[in-house]
Amino acid sequence: MGTECNLKEMGQKAKTAARELAVTPTETKNAALRAMARDIRKNESEILRQNKLDLEDGKAAGLTSALLDRLALNGARVESMA
Repeated sequence: MGTECNLKEMGQKAKTAARELAVTPTETKNAALRAMARDIRKNESEILRQNKLDLEDGKAAGLTSALLDRLALNGARVESMA
């Protein structure tokens, strides 16, 4: 039941956010996207460090090599997120 409630709450929050974004000026949205891209680039080394730890945990948990490969980040993959 806890997960179901959480999903409903997340859905409601997503609907609210979508309504707000629909009336947000394009330049405001673009500025937010540029700021996120800047922060991703600025924190690339920490993102890669944390991803390495996640991959080690995944390997220990028995994730397949194919899944680990899809989850693995490198500089190019981080840049594509930005």
